[in-house]
Amino acid sequence: MTKGAGSLGRPRFVAYVNEWRGGPVLREAKALVPSAWSLARSGDHVIRTGVIAAGKMRSPDPHFVVSGRILVRRLSPNSRKIGIKTVVKTLLNGSMLELMGFEIANCHSDDPAGAAAIRNDLRSRGKDWLYEAARSAAEAVKKEWKDYRIRAG
Repeated sequence: MTKGAGSLGRPRFVAYVNEWRGGPVLREAKALVPSAWSLARSGDHVIRTGVIAAGKMRSPDPHFVVSGRILVRRLSPNSRKIGIKTVVKTLLNGSMLELMGFEIANCHSDDPAGAAAIRNDLRSRGKDWLYEAARSAAEAVKKEWKDYRIRAG
């Protein structure tokens, strides 16, 4: 399997069955780590992947299982990688950020108090705050990459 960037060097194992009920089957098992956001803000080491995936506003995937610090999930052999040019174009027109926002909202919608706090926070921000934050982050990453390339020679 081609190495991707999603697991960041953590152990990852893939099982492939050539034919089952008319098609190929792929499963992935990989190590989970605590959220960097939680670690940075509170030192919280709890992994909530399974809880979030099983939320009442989520569409359950019967092949998504978290056991301790291991995630097992279905992989689609028919999926394709999304090229960076496609991502940039989609990001720039705002649709990707909007879809990501809906997905994050789904993850948080199980907690009415938390959802209310999020709504209040969003009302206090300007209309383009997320786009501007993403643009700023992209510029910072680009600058860091250029600086790295200069130092790496």
